[in-house]
Amino acid sequence: MIKVAIIIPTMNRPDLILRQFEFYESIKSPHPVYISDSSNELNAEKIKNGIRQFNNFQITYQWAPPGGDHLHELLPLIKEKYCIQACDDDFVVPSTISECAEFLEKNPDYGTCS
Repeated sequence: MIKVAIIIPTMNRPDLILRQFEFYESIKSPHPVYISDSSNELNAEKIKNGIRQFNNFQITYQWAPPGGDHLHELLPLIKEKYCIQACDDDFVVPSTISECAEFLEKNPDYGTCS
C-alpha cells in the first residue's frame, strides 16, 4: 500500500481535528497526517496535547500565524510521493486515498486523481 500524506489546515477547532484523528486511529489508517495550525494559544495547546494520545499513525504538527495560507510550509516535511488536502471537519476514507495513489502509479501521464 502506498502511503499518502493527508494535509490539514486548521484554526481554533481542536474538537473537530481531534475527532478526525480518532477516526483515523480507529480504522488503523496507514496514511500520515500533516497539520498546519493557526489556532490561538489555548486551542493550539489542546491540539498538541491531544495528539499525544494517538500512537497508531504519524501526525506532524506545525503552528503557523493566522492570516495567510501556510500549507506550502508543510511541503518540505512531507516524505510521501502523493498528498491530499482535507478540511479539519472532513473525514477522508483511507482506502480511497490508497486507490488514487495506486492509479497514479500505474498511470504516470495523470497528475491528479479523486
